Amino acid sequence: GTEVQRLSVLGAILAEAGLGPLTLVDTARVPIIARRGGPEGGGMDFDISLRKFGVLNSLWVRQVFREHVMVRDTALYLKQVAKERDLLNSPKGLLSAYALNLLVLHFFACCRGLRLPPVSSVQTP
Repeated sequence: GTEVQRLSVLGAILAEAGLGPLTLVDTARVPIIARRGGPEGGGMDFDISLRKFGVLNSLWVRQVFREHVMVRDTALYLKQVAKERDLLNSPKGLLSAYALNLLVLHFFACCRGLRLPPVSSVQTP
């Protein structure tokens, strides 16, 4: 089946296992299953994608943030400001937290001379 069909099946299985409420976001550039946890679910949010490069790219961002604390702190601050102003909501066409992280990395690379490592340098767990 298609990626969206496989995600739909996975979402149904996870919801049946009690991990709901889940939302299939099939209009995104990379389709995902999204969970936005309320108090009953422990408040945990997560996204699931079937594409391996999403994990690799997220590990790369984490690695850069670990090595450059000022970059990480800037991203965390801007994320908080964006949340307070309701600017983070990728399913509705706004920014995702990941996109905001990339904007911060781009700013530091272009305007502050940060030398970003290649994605191939990521140490996978």
